Amino acid sequence: MSNHLLGTKPYFYTLSATADIELSQVLPCNVKYFEIRAKDVNAELRFSFYDSGTSDINENYFTIPKGNSYSLNRINFAQHILYLRSTKTTKIEVFVLT
Repeated sequence: MSNHLLGTKPYFYTLSATADIELSQVLPCNVKYFEIRAKDVNAELRFSFYDSGTSDINENYFTIPKGNSYSLNRINFAQHILYLRSTKTTKIEVFVLT
């Protein structure tokens, strides 16, 4: 098993989300791992790699159910912008390893 995709440099982002308003976070280059969660366990999150100006986030998104987190591991991700929306006003935590 190769360890070159595990990542060693951490980045922590805490975003202030207003209910049903899209926000974005620029990610560093060469992401190997990321995890997303809402601080409010009653908030459902949606995320996408397309902003709603170029597509409808309601069609091109991944839903993170209430009280859950989402992570991707062992990736070599070059996309740099993450678009997020929450059903409630809350803090969103994003943890990234490069």
